[in-house]
Amino acid sequence: MRRISVLLLGLALAGCGGSGGASISKEKLPQLVLQQSDLPRYVGFLSGPQARADMHPGPREDPGRFGRLGGWIARYRRTGGVSIRTKGPLVVESRADVFPSASAAKKDLRAYEQEYEAQPAEVGVARLDAPELGDGAVALRFGSGLDRFVLVAWRKANATASLLVEGSSVTLPDAVRLARLQQARIATAAA
Repeated sequence: MRRISVLLLGLALAGCGGSGGASISKEKLPQLVLQQSDLPRYVGFLSGPQARADMHPGPREDPGRFGRLGGWIARYRRTGGVSIRTKGPLVVESRADVFPSASAAKKDLRAYEQEYEAQPAEVGVARLDAPELGDGAVALRFGSGLDRFVLVAWRKANATASLLVEGSSVTLPDAVRLARLQQARIATAAA
């Protein structure tokens, strides 16, 4: 009898997501990125499925990597009285990708790191302290002069997401604040 109880408990846990299966569906992709309502001082200039042109060379270039089911991207630019010396992000890019399992998403998060680790020295990639976000995160800074970038990428369940900010004076807190807004959307979709 005890063996049956243990077996039933194991099956129940597997049914609750313990198997590592997908918990965020591909149909929820448009909801996993920042929306116009999240960025009132910005205007959207692209929102839709990620296209081949959105892929960067390297370990995340293949749209079918790790069994990827699909991806979504949204880009926004700041409005009103903007100059190259404006504090904070001038451009915000929000991405999300969905995979068949949490382990596949974990591989994709590692591929984010590998993509930027492989950049030439003149790009100036520096690893930053990753925020506590989702089920694991990475943070990177790159660029120089008046064109600087901060990227926060993370994983939640079977999805990966990234938030990239661009501007002459962008900081990790700029990116983390927006990444937390995006993570709230992802957590809602995963519930």
